[in-house]
Amino acid sequence: MNNINEVKKIFKQTKVNLISWSRENFLGLVVFNILIMSLVMLRSAGYFAPYLYITINSIVILGLVIVSAVLRASSKAVFFIALLFLGFSCFLRILRVDIWAERSSIYAFDALIIGFILLLFEARFTKKNNSL
Repeated sequence: MNNINEVKKIFKQTKVNLISWSRENFLGLVVFNILIMSLVMLRSAGYFAPYLYITINSIVILGLVIVSAVLRASSKAVFFIALLFLGFSCFLRILRVDIWAERSSIYAFDALIIGFILLLFEARFTKKNNSL
């Protein structure tokens, strides 16, 4: 019974933290959703088709970059997203949906690369700020 109360307390605290974060980043969330929806609609319409192919992979990569820029996500958040993609890929592999499992593993790899780049930027700029 004690463990259930602790889980409820953690859930309530997480809910309060998420509500306060979403209130602080409301404009960033709106911009992020508008950009992602625009990219998906441009892809489905084939608007730039002869000159620039907007693929789902490019939308995922741009989404990760937008998350780090607009919502100020840290490298930890992007690594967590990579972990979610990897877990989803394993789930799809268990279900024998191999094509989508491969795609989601590619998205996990993209997230790892972007997370590593963010980690380098964070290390560089925090080191620069600490030396001042």
